[in-house]
Amino acid sequence: PIRRRTLYSTQALATICGGFCLCTILYASVFTAIQFGPWAGEVNPIQFLPPALNVFGLMVCMSGLAAGVSACDSYRWRTIGILCAFYITSLLTKLVGRLSEALSWTGYLSVFNAYEPQRLVGGEWSDWQLLLQYNGILFGIGITSYVIGGYIFSKRDLPAPL
Repeated sequence: PIRRRTLYSTQALATICGGFCLCTILYASVFTAIQFGPWAGEVNPIQFLPPALNVFGLMVCMSGLAAGVSACDSYRWRTIGILCAFYITSLLTKLVGRLSEALSWTGYLSVFNAYEPQRLVGGEWSDWQLLLQYNGILFGIGITSYVIGGYIFSKRDLPAPL
């Protein structure tokens, strides 16, 4: 028998490593396209590193939320429904915040407020500072969700299979 904490943390680590590998492939693809494409010598590929790292931050955030919600529930379909509702609500909240001057404050309630890779492409030092801000929020939400989910998963009673 293995401990629940070990099972949960192994899954979390594998998911985070998988997300990092995907973002590494994403950046390698962009780097290759810039180096060998029509933009060779005109665009610095390092400018696209902060956006790729911001994608990784969103992956950690969403996977942490998914693991946390999954640890609280026994039914896969309900967990998927909760996460889809969260995703759509967060997306709509950001859109309402952008479209309405009177409701601009609602944009800050969305997790997507910290995911804006297009703002990180400038190649300036301020882009790296903004990346630290954005990823600090995304990693904070993701890691906190993983920790809370791990605690719940290790303490709760698992239902018998049907």
